[in-house]
Amino acid sequence: MHVFQFGSVIIPYELTRSSRRKTVSISVNQEGVKVIAPETAEHQVIEEVLYRKGAWIRTQLLNFEEMKQTSLQRRFVSGEKLPYLGRQYRLKIIKKADVDAPMLSFYQGQFLAEIHNDVAECQHRELIWPLYIDWVKHRGLILAKDE
Repeated sequence: MHVFQFGSVIIPYELTRSSRRKTVSISVNQEGVKVIAPETAEHQVIEEVLYRKGAWIRTQLLNFEEMKQTSLQRRFVSGEKLPYLGRQYRLKIIKKADVDAPMLSFYQGQFLAEIHNDVAECQHRELIWPLYIDWVKHRGLILAKDE
């Protein structure tokens, strides 16, 4: 793991070298900063690019941290709002006796979670959170194909 300093903040990043790259590529996601650089790029050049993009990188990292904190606070109860494509949509919990496995769908502008009658509210998060993450990832793949 490499690091660079932007102001008073030290930012770690993962560096990959590629013979196919002609320029330095920077991506930021919930796991951190990833840099792909040409095999021949000097370390100083990579750090200069990182410094020029430092404000953007810092903003992205803060956004992911905020999303992470917001996600940790969610209880996944009826009426709670979940983010999707920059908007907030209400979650409706539907308890049924005949539900074998929890399910999550999006219908008429709201998330619908079907769970068994016996599920306690304190268990909602552990059941619905993975379904929500999978749903968002799946929708993201569909949207990426359409572009």
